[in-house]
Amino acid sequence: MPAVPQRLRLAPQAPLRLLLLLGLFLTGASGLRAPRRLGLGLRPAARAMPGLQEQARGSRPEDRAAVARLEVEKCTSLLGETSPADGGTSEPAPPLWNLPNVLTLSRVVMVPAMQVLFFWDNPLRNIACAGLFALAAITDFFDGYLARKWKITSPFGAFLDPVADKLMVAAVLIQLSARVAAAGWVLEGAAVSISCAVTLCREIGVSALREWMAELGVRASVQVGWLGKCKTAFQMVAISLLLLVMPGGPPAPFPAADAAVVVNRAGVALLWLSTALAAVSGFQYFSAAWPYLSGRMRKQS
Repeated sequence: MPAVPQRLRLAPQAPLRLLLLLGLFLTGASGLRAPRRLGLGLRPAARAMPGLQEQARGSRPEDRAAVARLEVEKCTSLLGETSPADGGTSEPAPPLWNLPNVLTLSRVVMVPAMQVLFFWDNPLRNIACAGLFALAAITDFFDGYLARKWKITSPFGAFLDPVADKLMVAAVLIQLSARVAAAGWVLEGAAVSISCAVTLCREIGVSALREWMAELGVRASVQVGWLGKCKTAFQMVAISLLLLVMPGGPPAPFPAADAAVVVNRAGVALLWLSTALAAVSGFQYFSAAWPYLSGRMRKQS
């Protein structure tokens, strides 16, 4: 019968783990001799680091403690445990339901609420739609700002934040396109329809590109830049203005007769600008990823 390798004999059992912790306590005071006295079978770990015990003898207590921690971490890896040196972390994770994450999740809830408001037969419909969309834009700023300021960023928030933005913008642009086209507004219909098509194509393409780059380990090459942030800001303002004057219902009351025309033209101009920025920023993302798409650069190990 072939001999079982000594490394495989160290099953991760609870008693061994308790003895290992006791050995760590003892080694802090007596160098590296306690694990051998306890008979934990940790000699393979000591042999894996030749000279550690000799280095610990005659040195300062701090150095002996550091060497002891190194040997115990090695022994822990042999027992199948996770330690900070192996990629684990001892820092507590931030709470999942903190204020930034709640603000982000609220934008997802606003998407169906916005669809209901589109079919609300009330003189305040346009104001309610524009106000809800503006509120979503404000939460888009504050969730990231508060998470960075309070240092409570989480993977859940990092994932949901861009998803919530895309859901809200896509749903509203589709509804606006249908409303404007049904009313026969040629200029506004072209602006909203083209912007909707370009925005959806750009967001789908960039999202797929980022996911593919993340698999290669180079997602930082396609991070959100200042051009993309400007596009989002202009887009939020433009859609808010267009919601105030969208057809299919009573328009929002304005103090002057020509105010609705000014708001409409300003919204169309900003929407064209945001569409152009969306196309340019999307081109920049694909240009940055082209060395990997063309095969000239490979996946990072």
